[in-house]
Amino acid sequence: MNKSACHHGDNSFFPEMNGLLRSLHSLALGILDDLHSEDLDAEAVGQIVDASTFLRTTGRTEGREDSRSHFLKGLIDDWRNHLDDKAQDFVRETGGELLVELGYERSLNW
Repeated sequence: MNKSACHHGDNSFFPEMNGLLRSLHSLALGILDDLHSEDLDAEAVGQIVDASTFLRTTGRTEGREDSRSHFLKGLIDDWRNHLDDKAQDFVRETGGELLVELGYERSLNW
């Protein structure tokens, strides 16, 4: 398991969002390599990644919010700012262990 991904069994791969935002190009290459893509073209992957950035997708820089958009701010860990205490408790109880396992949280004390 690398720092920005978590494998579960033979058939699933859960990329970590923080890793995606920090090093999307290398993570995309790693995913394709894991899938044994015979036609792995680093330049084409780079073009796809560049076309998929928050700026290109939304027309906004990270941190600028458009409440009408599905894409919020594009900031790491910003989800915490959108959950009240009750919602955070629910997430902690139902998915907290997975958040820790996938590297989004270090413990259940958040």
